[in-house]
Amino acid sequence: MTRRTQATHARWQEGLSRLRAYAHTHGAGNPHTRAVVDGFRLGRWAAVQRERYWANRLPPEHITALQTVPGWDWGRTNADRWTEGFTHLRSYLDEHGTTAVDTLTVHEGFELGGWVARRRSNYHQGTLSPTRVAVLEALPGWVWTRTEDQWPPAYKPSVPTSQNTAPQPCPRIPSTAATRWAGGWPPAAPNTNGAP
Repeated sequence: MTRRTQATHARWQEGLSRLRAYAHTHGAGNPHTRAVVDGFRLGRWAAVQRERYWANRLPPEHITALQTVPGWDWGRTNADRWTEGFTHLRSYLDEHGTTAVDTLTVHEGFELGGWVARRRSNYHQGTLSPTRVAVLEALPGWVWTRTEDQWPPAYKPSVPTSQNTAPQPCPRIPSTAATRWAGGWPPAAPNTNGAP
């Protein structure tokens, strides 16, 4: 074996070893494409193995080794990815009482925030099936626009505004040297609405 071949073989063995460890920890050897474990781009490594398999460029011994990894598959269908994402969303809702997730939210190793963002995007593009729309809309608190749920309940107004009351503008503080501060809270604004 040449040095290059040895290095390639060693890198492949490292990927297989990390995939087995991932399967042991997560119950299945199917990391998301962007999964990184201890600096090793495991998700990308697994995706490359699948690509090589479908292109008939993966050696038979590699195929055999990968098939021994619990939960390994050669590619998941759209229905599988939907089911996995919805299962995580439902679990997240049960645990946290909300479907409002940040785009970076990861739930039990699954990139739930990205999955939710893609469903919203599919909906707005008109490419999400009516059945899936109905299933998501049946979840308590589900919204199609991220801005509707971006603020935690503690920051939302607790008193509804009356239709007869016009919103009051925030008082402006003139920008002078006396009103600038270096971090921290700004100086108190003058009371301009007559309230005590």
